[in-house]
Amino acid sequence: MHYPKLLHARRAMIGFSARKVYVTDAFLLPLAREHLKVDAKKLSVVTFGVDRAPGNDVFSMSLIERIRQARKSGETSPLIGLCATAVAQKCWHIFQMEHVLENLNGDRVDVLMVLICDVRRASDPKIRSVLERLQQRSDVIMFPEGGMVSELHLRGYVDFIYRSLTDQSIPYTLYNAAEAGIPILTHDIGLTAPLVRSFGIGVIWEELISTTKHVLEQALAGCSEHGYRQFLAERNWERGAAALAEGVAPHSATQDPLEGASVVHICNNYTSSKVHALIAENMAAFFERQTFIIPVRTRQELQVAAHSTERVTLKPVFFRNSVMRFFPLSKAFFVFLICFRHISESFEVGKEKFMIAHNFWSDGIVAFLYSLFRSAGYTLVVRNTDINIFIPKLPYYRWLMKLMVARARALVFVSEAHRRLFAERFPRLYYSAQRVEVIPNGISDFWLGSEVSGGARLQRVCYVGRFNKNKNLGRLLAACEQLLAEFASLELVMAGGDESELERVLGRPVPAFVRTLGVIEDDRELRNVYQSSRVFAMPSLTETFGLVYLEALSQGCAVVCTELQGIDGMFDLPYVRSVDPLSVDQIREAIGDLLAFENGVGGQEMKEHLQCFSWRRIGQVYSEVVL
Repeated sequence: MHYPKLLHARRAMIGFSARKVYVTDAFLLPLAREHLKVDAKKLSVVTFGVDRAPGNDVFSMSLIERIRQARKSGETSPLIGLCATAVAQKCWHIFQMEHVLENLNGDRVDVLMVLICDVRRASDPKIRSVLERLQQRSDVIMFPEGGMVSELHLRGYVDFIYRSLTDQSIPYTLYNAAEAGIPILTHDIGLTAPLVRSFGIGVIWEELISTTKHVLEQALAGCSEHGYRQFLAERNWERGAAALAEGVAPHSATQDPLEGASVVHICNNYTSSKVHALIAENMAAFFERQTFIIPVRTRQELQVAAHSTERVTLKPVFFRNSVMRFFPLSKAFFVFLICFRHISESFEVGKEKFMIAHNFWSDGIVAFLYSLFRSAGYTLVVRNTDINIFIPKLPYYRWLMKLMVARARALVFVSEAHRRLFAERFPRLYYSAQRVEVIPNGISDFWLGSEVSGGARLQRVCYVGRFNKNKNLGRLLAACEQLLAEFASLELVMAGGDESELERVLGRPVPAFVRTLGVIEDDRELRNVYQSSRVFAMPSLTETFGLVYLEALSQGCAVVCTELQGIDGMFDLPYVRSVDPLSVDQIREAIGDLLAFENGVGGQEMKEHLQCFSWRRIGQVYSEVVL
């Protein structure tokens, strides 16, 4: 029964007596002010965030296999929608699913819905009747006993998530879908619709110009990565917890929550990459002390200790790798033993201990073993060598790797492509993670702040990087040679080595249309190379991330990268093309298409998007994940 006066009195009492009144999204603030009649100063927002529960391994793999079979069985590949739902009257999608499918599907199944729902919980006769009819449809794959699955693992397998609630609640599905980059299909009812509309993270059924597969597909394709990132920017568990803590104990807001806190980085490749120093530099705002434990293989690398600063201490630890490298587990235990004392000395007594293992196997095993002897949390970072070398070549130690992942606070990937590849190749490891994050490398403020010159650019393709076999330079040159018939003035400019080095890699003389620039240390000179080129091409065989892709994009270059490597999957843009690195034809076709952007690409919108890759932002995200 509904008693308006009693409801009004209860709301007034809450508004008067509460120190803080929280809503679960900023979009609910106007509604709260209207109904609670509360002082605006008392109102605050406690957001939820991505639900990273891994789901059930067996069920997830079964679901993915059913989807694969469904895509293969039809004459044409259908769009796949996912609806994982509870059984309740507010679940509007249950009642509307028949209507949606009947409008989209005619004589053939153009759209297929995967429905995960425990029908045994359907006590309402109307809901039970609808579910029985849905179970009989050929365009519905139903799991009538329900099942635990995470939307984060379904990117690339489903085209949209179908969700619509009649009340003002926000389903976790929205956060997970945004994190996975999967658009939402919803109805113009409840709070989901205005959120989807405002951030462009999905499609509202009633706003489609017509109900066909083609129209729905186009509408779904219009959802951008920028919208997903913007939606999640202010919606995460850390912010929600901070807001709640402020309400419970307001005086603590002025205190530094990380006072005295320290983090230990275990990083065997510190001396060969500038990335790790930049991460530490931008984490300094969150940790008073940071220490790098650096296992090194040469005496010369011990000199890195001289580069320690007041806030970041570098501790190289020497070991001989000539024999140990043939015994990977023995090597891991040996490195752990020689690092143990240095790690312990780096932590303050009585303070919480945080570790980052910057390489999944080589550094991760050290962090894992240390956590067994001392109370210390750790985060694992997966890199190119882990996915392509260590994990495939060490199958006998997968059981140990699974324990490492399960015990870690988070599993971090440097690119979305690597996350997808890892999940596909090593699902048992992936689904063992408590939390999964993609934290790319960053680019410096020099590139983010550089003005891009306008006007027509030369018919020039540029490459910036080392001259070695992994960079696939032979196929890149072959692709450009084939384009000379169409682009007579085409020039390939290559920075990173001299002509003799390039000849050694190619095994043949350097063609006349290729110009080598040597190693360029000056960013201003490198900027000129980017800004005078239409296309940046680096179709490496393997690539962890590739900062040069972002540098080139920031300066208006279209980009050719490698599928399932580097930045693949991070940009849904017509001027970022991923290719099979073994196919000269694909490389040629991608470069030929992108040479059409004669005035450069991106502009201000691209610069704003690349702010997500600033080192300040990367340092902040690493700090949040470590905690």
